[in-house]
Amino acid sequence: MKSQLLLTCLSLVQERIDSSSAAVKQAQESANSEEKSSAGDKYETGRAMSQNQRDMNQRQLLLAKADMVLLQQIAKDDKPHEIAGIGSCMEISIGTVFISVGLGVVMVGKQKVMVVSLASPLAKCLLGKKAGDMFEFNGKKDKVKKVY
Repeated sequence: MKSQLLLTCLSLVQERIDSSSAAVKQAQESANSEEKSSAGDKYETGRAMSQNQRDMNQRQLLLAKADMVLLQQIAKDDKPHEIAGIGSCMEISIGTVFISVGLGVVMVGKQKVMVVSLASPLAKCLLGKKAGDMFEFNGKKDKVKKVY
């Protein structure tokens, strides 16, 4: 299941990279195509808005590429985990959690998996835990059922 989960995550992040790359290109083309008119302020405003859009998409692209590098590292070093850390899958009462990059709920076959970043509050609660350990999240006590 974990290898299929990794492939799904890699695919989702690749889609984000492709989408962000296309958006950066489109915003740059839009900025370049703004024509100077007699209303100079309108030209400058349109160009600035296109530049801001390009910059925002560029940041999203860089974040997606960083996520891809992290997922590739997890896939390369894939080994069973006994203690929760980056690359760990864990079963807790609310479902399966994969500590890697923040993608939210991902479907793997018919199973929902919460894919959370290391910086997420849930991951911070789970780090260093092993099967049978108790933890508290949002004021509720829970138990780690399995780590792999």
